[in-house]
Amino acid sequence: MDLSFLNDWDTRIKRMESALEKIAESKSASLPQEVKYDMEGVLEYLPYPMAKSTLYEKLRRGEFPAHKNGKYWYFFKSEVDAFLLKGKRRSNTDISDELDNLLSSKK
Repeated sequence: MDLSFLNDWDTRIKRMESALEKIAESKSASLPQEVKYDMEGVLEYLPYPMAKSTLYEKLRRGEFPAHKNGKYWYFFKSEVDAFLLKGKRRSNTDISDELDNLLSSKK
């Protein structure tokens, strides 16, 4: 029985696998890798000091963006940045200006 056609299929399969590997490598190289922090890393990254116990309390209440894998917490930089920008505290000057604008528009 002539089994030479199997060699052709093997060659085709190997070529396809090689092409798929190249595509996967190029896609993974072109995608930006998300920066991930552990508990200590995020505490160092925050622009203001926070105690670990305070962060654990915020995590328990769901007030801080995080992911848990088993017993370990990890944090994505993009989510922490968005959280910090959203939760930006207004200064007294900002509040005063907003109040002045509000009062002047009511007149």
